[in-house]
Amino acid sequence: MSGMQKYFKLGLMSASMSLPMEIMLEIFARLPVQTLGCCRCVCKSWHSLVAEPFFINKHLLHRSISDRDNGSSSHVILQCGHRKSRSFFYYSLCCLETLAETKRYQFPDLTKYGKYFSRFRLVGSSNGLLCLLDLNIVLPDTFCDVVLWNPSIGKFKMLPTSQIESRPVDKALGFGFVPHINDYKVVRLVYRLESIQPEVEVYSLSTDSWRKMTTNFKDCRVFHPSSSPLVNGAVHWKAYNWGRGSESSDRQQWFIMSFHMMDEIFQEISLPVAINFGAGSILAFRDSLAFFTCSDIWVMTDYGVVDSWTKQYSLRDAIEFSFGLMSNGEVLLIKSNSNLVYYDLKIHEHRKLKGQPFARVHGMFIYKESLALLNEGEAINIQSDQVAEVRA
Repeated sequence: MSGMQKYFKLGLMSASMSLPMEIMLEIFARLPVQTLGCCRCVCKSWHSLVAEPFFINKHLLHRSISDRDNGSSSHVILQCGHRKSRSFFYYSLCCLETLAETKRYQFPDLTKYGKYFSRFRLVGSSNGLLCLLDLNIVLPDTFCDVVLWNPSIGKFKMLPTSQIESRPVDKALGFGFVPHINDYKVVRLVYRLESIQPEVEVYSLSTDSWRKMTTNFKDCRVFHPSSSPLVNGAVHWKAYNWGRGSESSDRQQWFIMSFHMMDEIFQEISLPVAINFGAGSILAFRDSLAFFTCSDIWVMTDYGVVDSWTKQYSLRDAIEFSFGLMSNGEVLLIKSNSNLVYYDLKIHEHRKLKGQPFARVHGMFIYKESLALLNEGEAINIQSDQVAEVRA
């Protein structure tokens, strides 16, 4: 333990002897997760306090209020591919404004769970938890392919075995926090070879179990791999149906499929009339649902109202993929030449990232630290090459 850490702990202990518990709680709720980890080592009472569910919720609430007042979270998680391998990913914690890398995480080794040939891909981030899906579909009849991971405290949770017994041909996932019931949920759509109607199940962290549910839509396939942004309490995917176009056409009819995490209801949302193809990505854009094409940004200004789709921006440079809006009004995107750049929506100019530090970026999600999984998760045996502080 460093001298500074000892001094910090002694100072907190001295303060705690004279301050009311209500004041101490307010102080603790404003501390970073790493500092709270040090506090847990001071004494048994602090160790127990930080692990109390009410304090975990209070800490998360304060972080959310702070992000709202500041306009956004201060960090993002980038899922990147190694230069020498397309099969394995690493995860970079970066400053939102500059994408300067502050920490790099290596996904935990899951070979003891039988995961020898897995390719976990990041599909969602919510209140400090990352949700990852195993893209390897060569699985036994019953499969366990979803992991919740809190890299800031080094805890993860392998979700229980699926209740869907058939071997999947394809699968899609949605993940999010439901504030009304203080719970995290995962929704999974599983497709079999002989059917394009998915089997659906929902996981709840509070019960640690999957539950099958019936659906009322048919002949629909959710596009995967695809982002599933959480907007207005619902996750969203690109989806298509065959034969919903003109009567003389068998072309695919693209639309957005949503799933409300609280009510557990699926809903179809039409794309803008001007878009008759699925090339593009769904994103959360200033808390609204948006659809990015290779050159335009469409925003649904009134959620659920199809007529409210508005083309707010037209980009002068062709793009391959968009990741999201930065708090300074720029968009992070990949140009057609595979370069990762910032694009300024006001002056229609792009600027490259210094040094192009990332080999291949496969996903970007807003990230804020939390204590989620502190009591439920399994600790990762951190090795020196698994988590690295990045210094300039």
